[in-house]
Amino acid sequence: MIGTGGAGGLAGSGGQAAGSSPFTILASVPGPVAVTSDGTNVAWAEATAIKTCPITGCGATAPAPINAAPITDPVGDALTLDQGSVYWLSGTLIQRCPLTGCADNETFATLPPNAIGDWSQVAVHAGIVYGETRTAVYQCPVGGCAQTPTAIFGRPDDWGTPFAVDDTGIFISITGEGYGTYYCPFGGCPPTIGAPLSTPGGSRLAAVNGTVFMWDQQGNITSCPSTGCPGGVTSLATGQTTLTSLGADASGVYWTTSDGTTGSVFKCALPACAGGPSALATAQANPVSLNVSEHYLVWANKGSATTPGSIMGLGK
Repeated sequence: MIGTGGAGGLAGSGGQAAGSSPFTILASVPGPVAVTSDGTNVAWAEATAIKTCPITGCGATAPAPINAAPITDPVGDALTLDQGSVYWLSGTLIQRCPLTGCADNETFATLPPNAIGDWSQVAVHAGIVYGETRTAVYQCPVGGCAQTPTAIFGRPDDWGTPFAVDDTGIFISITGEGYGTYYCPFGGCPPTIGAPLSTPGGSRLAAVNGTVFMWDQQGNITSCPSTGCPGGVTSLATGQTTLTSLGADASGVYWTTSDGTTGSVFKCALPACAGGPSALATAQANPVSLNVSEHYLVWANKGSATTPGSIMGLGK
């Protein structure tokens, strides 16, 4: 499944191409920094706007923003969609807007008083919104928590607490004392502090079916089940030093790479990446964010000073 699809893509008017080649959902997108999908709709963040359209293609005309009020400083690769609403990060705020549109950007959660650093990651799963700051992971029901989320786990000396959620629980990497990746089932956080599942942890995580996938800044992608990996993590790929986004499903782990101008989309087949990583798309215009749903893989090409951005898709 090797293909290309930059700003022009394979279906330039914004429609799904036949077969398993990448297709252009929307071309000429001004600098998208994050993308998400629920399998039916795709949403992405631009500098001041959240936009959405069907995952099979937007058509020839770019959709209008769903937010009437401009957004500010959206965080890259930090966008999530659930129950008909899109959630994004703007510094000290987690905000949201229904897919049908909103006159004002709802402030779903503010930064807790004892938090250090701004919000840097957001996810929603089974009615709970999760957010990461430099020192902890927090949670809040989608119904609201008076804008004050509850801390799940973290350490005051952390320099990031990347996390991933699947149907079994939550995985959290600790970057300070007790460095490593920890796991707790839903309702069982914080985990008992002891030996982590794996050491070292990861700078980016993805999880599915009780297994966590970790990328570290040395370019290694590894995996470990929630029951632990006393014999060591499973190595899936090495040399991925320019990774920009990570995702997973039951069949594989997916990621994007970019040198700031051009990049690719890769997959490792599970459980052990037999045969090595496969390139799903090459010559992409600076891919910076990726999302995996049941039938589709979508990613955002941010573009560059000389190449427009785009929203791309691939049938799985």
